[in-house]
Amino acid sequence: MLILTPLALLVSMQSMSQLPLSQDPTLSPSQTIHHAQKGLLGGVIAAGSIDSDDFNRASLGPDWTQMNGSFAITGNLLTSVSGNDWIQRLGSVVDYADATTEFDLTHSPPGLSYSAAVTGAGIDMLWTKIQSNAGGFYDNIGFYHDVNNGAVIGTYGGFFAITPVTGGHVRISISNGGDTMNIDIDEASDGVYEWHYESTGILAAFPNLGTGVGIGGWSATMDNWDLGDGPSLTLAIAGACPSPVTISVSGASAFASVAIAYGNAGSFTIPSGPCVGTVIDISAPTLGGFFPADASGNLSLTTPPLPAGLCGMTVQAVDMSNCAVSNTATL
Repeated sequence: MLILTPLALLVSMQSMSQLPLSQDPTLSPSQTIHHAQKGLLGGVIAAGSIDSDDFNRASLGPDWTQMNGSFAITGNLLTSVSGNDWIQRLGSVVDYADATTEFDLTHSPPGLSYSAAVTGAGIDMLWTKIQSNAGGFYDNIGFYHDVNNGAVIGTYGGFFAITPVTGGHVRISISNGGDTMNIDIDEASDGVYEWHYESTGILAAFPNLGTGVGIGGWSATMDNWDLGDGPSLTLAIAGACPSPVTISVSGASAFASVAIAYGNAGSFTIPSGPCVGTVIDISAPTLGGFFPADASGNLSLTTPPLPAGLCGMTVQAVDMSNCAVSNTATL
C-alpha cells in the first residue's frame, strides 16, 4: 500500500513568471481581431453543475446579455467579435468564492486571443483568463480584479507567462476561503489536468464583489461553458516518480475524510460504504488511505521513494463527505 505523510503546505502549482502589465497587449487599444473557427475537443462537465451552455444554436439568445463589445455564435461555437468583450449569464447567481467555471478552448489560436471566466460580477468583478499573445498556443494567464466596472487591473494577481499549451479544457475555481484563484488546464481534454496555476490575495484587495457570472474574450472561440456552485475537488501531483512526490488536494469539504486511490486508468464503481455507486476513473484501484482535509478543504501529502512499478499509474481522490470525485493525475 502507498504510504503517505501529511505536509504543512500545498505545493502543487506549476511555475509561472510574472510579467509587467504593459506586456499584456489586450490592455492596449487598437489590437487586431483574429477569429478562430476550429473544432474543439469535448470537455469534462463539472460535478455539481448548476448551469451550462453548449452554444448549439444560431444566436446567443435571451439567457445572455452583452455587457461590453459583442459575442456571436458561429458554427455552434461562441465567438468574441471584438476585444475585451464580456457577456453576463442571466438567471445564474453564485457567490464568487463558490463559482467554478469550465469551458473548452479552440486549439492553435490564429493570433492574439483569450477566453476568460468572469465571476463575482457586481460593482467589481474578477476576470481570470488564458491568453495567446501571438497565435499557435496559449502562453499567458491573467488574474485580474476589475474595479468599479473600470479598466481590468492587477490589484491582485497580475499577468503571467506559463508553459505553452495548444488548447483544451479549462477549469477556473476559488479555494482557501475565497482568497485563491485557480486555473487548471486539461490540454488533451481527457479528464486529466496537466497544468495548475494559482494566485492568492483576493481578500487583501478588498473587492466589492457580487454574484454575477459571465464570459470574457478577445478574438476567442470557445465551447461547452459550465458553471458549478461550490469548489471542485482538485488533485495535483508535484515531483517525478520514482522519487518522492507531493499529492495535493483542494476543494474538499472542511475537515472531510479524503480517500486517495491509485491503479491503472479505467473505471470502477465503489461497491459499498457512504459513497456506494460512485464511479472513479481507475480499474481495480488500490486504496492509499483516508486523510483529513483542513478547515479550508485542502490536503497535502508526500510519499517516500516509490517503487518503479507505480510510475505511470493513475491517482484519484474522493471526498467521503459528499462523494465528489477529483480529476486524475499520473504518478
